[in-house]
Amino acid sequence: MTASDAVQLRDVLAAVTLLATDVGELKATVAAGKAVAEQAQLNKEHLGALVGQVEELAATLEGMKSASSPDPKPRPWCWSTMTYAERAERLAELADWVTEVLYLRPEATLAIPGCWSYHHDIVDDLSALYCGWQTAYLWSGGRATDALDYLTRALPAVLSRVSSQHKACNEQRGHQTPPRPRDDSRMVDARIAQYKQAAQER
Repeated sequence: MTASDAVQLRDVLAAVTLLATDVGELKATVAAGKAVAEQAQLNKEHLGALVGQVEELAATLEGMKSASSPDPKPRPWCWSTMTYAERAERLAELADWVTEVLYLRPEATLAIPGCWSYHHDIVDDLSALYCGWQTAYLWSGGRATDALDYLTRALPAVLSRVSSQHKACNEQRGHQTPPRPRDDSRMVDARIAQYKQAAQER
């Protein structure tokens, strides 16, 4: 081997050594990046688990708050199951609330006809609204979100429905007797009889 060949071989070996060093550093960098990515994924999964635990704790605390309330949460009234005496008592209570609380809002006085107590659908809507108001403002377990739900969703919806469905009952035309509830029993009974006959034929 000539001196020139020896020099070239030395340069090649040096280049190979340098390249091996670069490859080793690159592998270390890739491994470190992979470790960081894996740790980030683990952190993300851990964070998701923590969020779920916080939500569960919040639900548990809310349940404990409701359970620890000295008074039960207000419930809607079912007029169809009341006796006439109970209806009279409830209607008087509802009328007091409508007059003393609901009529403080100008939009309520415009939407609700004076003959509202003669319309079963209005009475039902107002009693449900009354229940929502009690939950938001009187119940010990009430929250700010209950009041916001009452003001922004329940109240406008009821007033809009009452106003649109009872335009005829105004000061000029007076109370309009609501039609009798529709009775589909004849058609329903005929359909039931068909089902029974088909069952016997099988």
